[in-house]
Amino acid sequence: MRRFFLELIAVFTLALSALAADSPTLRQTFPLPSGVSTAFTAVSPNGQRVAAACSDAKIRLWDIASASLQNTLDLKGERPNIIRFSPDGALLAAGGSDGTLRVWDSSGALRYDLKLAAEIDAIAFSPDGTRIAAAPNGLPVEIRELGANKLLASLPATFSGSASLAFSRDGRWFASADTDTEIRIFDARDFTLHARITGLLLEPLALIFSPDGSRIIAGGADGVITLIETNTGKIVKSLPKQADVVFVLRASPDGKSVAASYFNPDQMSAPGRLLIWDAITGSLRSTVSTTEGGFNDGDYLHDGTLLLTSSSEKELKIWSIRKFGRACILIQSARPRNLSQRLPEHGASRLTRASREAATVISPGRKPGKASHHDQAPEWRQQREREPKAPQFKNLQPRNLRALNTSAAPKKSPTPSRE
Repeated sequence: MRRFFLELIAVFTLALSALAADSPTLRQTFPLPSGVSTAFTAVSPNGQRVAAACSDAKIRLWDIASASLQNTLDLKGERPNIIRFSPDGALLAAGGSDGTLRVWDSSGALRYDLKLAAEIDAIAFSPDGTRIAAAPNGLPVEIRELGANKLLASLPATFSGSASLAFSRDGRWFASADTDTEIRIFDARDFTLHARITGLLLEPLALIFSPDGSRIIAGGADGVITLIETNTGKIVKSLPKQADVVFVLRASPDGKSVAASYFNPDQMSAPGRLLIWDAITGSLRSTVSTTEGGFNDGDYLHDGTLLLTSSSEKELKIWSIRKFGRACILIQSARPRNLSQRLPEHGASRLTRASREAATVISPGRKPGKASHHDQAPEWRQQREREPKAPQFKNLQPRNLRALNTSAAPKKSPTPSRE
């Protein structure tokens, strides 16, 4: 009997250690110019480079192995909303607050420069890097062929645009997380609508495909990560609900793990959380402990290494942790002391309106308090929104959350005043 209890205690201890927070170890530090901070970052899929959108309207690219600054890309005063590498790491795209879509090659040469009608909330490359999708705020998604600078498709949502875009790795599917609370799946060959997922309570803000393309992984304002069968559009699993907003999602190359970054817009001074989920069972694998301000972006590499970015002061830092037998590297980037430095115009007021007590949808271009026909939700959705456990986030614009980077000021700093 005693042996049985000892074995039970050992199993329980192992289970607790599997869920324990991992502590990062500092490996590298990249200094930033005086007075310059970073808003958010992107890591190349091969893990060789990191790009940082900086407060001086420039994008800086570093070689991670040598810690050397490779390029500084001038955005001519435009604040970037989002930056993304192509799947092969050869191209870097940036969507700006003035609606400019730029693409550079690995040498830093500008290859593509296009002005869209509104600031850009989301971008995605096709697997072969020949096409790019961009979501202007409140407008239809545009799919363009890079070489010919040709518009291939325009994919409107019902209203208010899209928060996240993704191509499947095999190039067969394209999906959009739309701020009308729906997810739309398209055939990427001709961009005809394949399926609509309408069973989400609140709008999705992050969306990715599983490595084999068989599932879509989505999360958003309701704090739930949802697994959707791509071919049928059916919801097959929902991971345990969290109190915070799902802001960033990344899938491991083997499809067994999902890294999710969460953010609480009601507590801007609190660091965001990073949880690692088992994509098969839906159980929590690990909680990664935050470093100072928390994490703001990152991705899995082909070998299963997870690269993450987080926030500190006046420098870009690389941290590493080990979990499940693999190295996990965290990259820490400097951030403004004052969140208002990173907020788009009127962004702070929008986030305030998108509080848990919000009772109406506030969409871009509409004054608060003025209802539209989109505010009249079906009875079943009104009933679900009245449930006390459902956080009442409404129209959390992706550019607002991206600027906050799921990060927060260090505890020693005063509470600040915001891809």
